[in-house]
Formats: sequence, structure tokens, C-alpha cells
Amino acid sequence: MNLVTVELRRLRWRRIIKGVAAAFIAFLAILTVGTFMDSQPPTAQEQQQAQQWYDQAKRDWDANAAQQIAQCTQSQAETRAGGDTNADFHCDSMKAPEYSDFGRPLPTLERLVQTSLAGAAPVLMFLALIVGASFIGAEFTSGSIATFLTFEPRRVRVGTAKLVAVALWVLVAAIAGTALVWSITWGVGQLHAVPRATLAAAESGLARSSAGVTGDPFTVEDSSLAGSLWVSARTVLLSALAGVAGSALGLLLRNTTATLAVVIGYLVVGEGILGNLFGRRLQPWLVQGNVRAVQIGGADYSTDVCTSMPQGGQSCESINHHLSMAHGGIYLAVCATTLIALALWSFRRRDLS
Repeated sequence: MNLVTVELRRLRWRRIIKGVAAAFIAFLAILTVGTFMDSQPPTAQEQQQAQQWYDQAKRDWDANAAQQIAQCTQSQAETRAGGDTNADFHCDSMKAPEYSDFGRPLPTLERLVQTSLAGAAPVLMFLALIVGASFIGAEFTSGSIATFLTFEPRRVRVGTAKLVAVALWVLVAAIAGTALVWSITWGVGQLHAVPRATLAAAESGLARSSAGVTGDPFTVEDSSLAGSLWVSARTVLLSALAGVAGSALGLLLRNTTATLAVVIGYLVVGEGILGNLFGRRLQPWLVQGNVRAVQIGGADYSTDVCTSMPQGGQSCESINHHLSMAHGGIYLAVCATTLIALALWSFRRRDLS
């Protein structure tokens, strides 16, 4: 415990902390502006314009719905007769347009909070990773790690203390950061008198009636602030995990720049290039998707399955898949445990020079 306290003091005075705090403040400023714009309800002019688009689409559907469905069914049958027996053009799901497809939805506190958390989570996690990587990498770069080990030669104990200190520091910082995100979002919402979701449907109906709008009512997301609190809690835990991962990579690579280069390289090559080339097979085993699944309690992703047709060309179908929070949690736990074990083993066995 004494070692952890010492490491927390040393981490507190690192110059990188000030840079990370400044970066997060800049993000909060951008978040405030974005939330302010998103919290403004649709104007009467916007609702009337949406009504015009809706009326036009509705007239077209009423006049041509039967023909469009028949053409869709015929095209699907022809494609299946051509050899693609699994072709599905989703003709059964064709339906009349709804007003919510055209109008900007009425803002609610639930929606604003969810949007703010979605933007804050990757920022918190990446800043936490930078803190962890810099804290360890700087000690190897400056040589102070060798001096420290002359007073406490048990390397595994020292390495574990550093990882625990980073986890605790990031945990507190992430709680404070998430609380600021909530405060800003709530404050801006109150400034524009943004309603809760339970009141939004009724208020949107009154506003649209006064604007002369007669289409279907706005669709209001049935999301709760309690659910957003759970998302916030998981975001805090994921941020702490990101900080530990950065520290563990720092112990392995012994350089802050090298650690960040590996992380960015993985995001570009692993998540970007390979994820797009082998999406269906790789998505369940990529970090980003599993982090998202844990954060929001399960995440969906889609892949395109294409088959060659006898007459030439391809027929492609988009298939939805689901990553559960349990899958994401187990995946991240295994990855974190493996990375920490490798980092401590390397720190114990490798020479410091």
C-alpha cells in the first residue's frame, strides 16, 4: 500500500497531467457548443418543411404502394430463380412513410445525455491510455526507474504498484470527468427547457399543432437516465482499464512514443483495414467493438454477404450481428490479464539498459 501511495504522489506531479487536463477542458468546450445546438427544438419553419416532405412521400406511397411492392416481389423472385435462393429484398417490410423520417426529433434530456456520453467515452479512454503510457515510459526514458529499484528491488511488486496507482488515479479522474459531462449536458438542457422523454411526446404534439403540422408525431426514444448512469459507470471502469493497458504497454515497450505508435497502428491496421476486409470473422475479436458492447450493454454491427449470380454480377445482403456485454467483458478481461502478465514478466526478466 505504501508503494501505491508513493506512485500516486509521483503520478500527480507529472507534467502530462496538466496537458491531459487541458485537452479534456478543450473537449468539454466543444461538447458544450454541440449540446447547445442539439438541445434547440425544431422551429415552426422546420416542422412545416418536414410536413411538406412527408405529405409528398405519403401521396407517392398511396398512389404507387401496390406497384412498388409488386415490383420488389418480382425482382426478388427473378433473383432467386437465377440461382441466389437466399435473396431477400425485404419486400414484406415495405411500409408507408412516417413523419419522424423527415422531421428533426424533439430533443430530450435522455437523448442529450446519451449523445454526450458517446462522445466523451473514447476521449476519456484515450486520455487515460496516454496517462498510463507516459507515466511508465517517462521513467524508462529518464532512467529514474533504475534509481527507484535500488530502494525497492522487487520488480513485480513495483510494477504492480504502478499499475494499481494508474488505475486508481484514472478511476477518480474519470468519475470527475463523467460528472462534468453530466453537469454540462443537464445545464444546457435546462437552459433550453429540454423535457424528459416521458413529457416530450405530449409537448411535441402541442408544438406541432401550433405550427399547423398534422403528420404522425415525433418519435421519442424510450431511454432512461438510469440507463445512462449505468453507461457512465461502465465508461469509468473502461477508462481505468485503458489506463492500466497503457501502463502495461509502457512496461513492455519502455517508451511513450512507441506505445502510442502501437496503439494508433492497431487502430488503423487492425480496426480499420483488417476490420473492413474480414469484418464478419474479425468483428467479435476486435477491441473497439467489444469496448462498445461493454459500455452500452451490447452492440450491433452489420456485414455484407455477397454471392455470385449465374448471369454475372453479385447479390449482396446486409446481415446484422450482436455482441453481448458478457462477450465483451470476457474478451476484455482476458486481453487485460494477458497483457498485464506479459508486462510484469518482461519487467521482471529484462535488463533495464
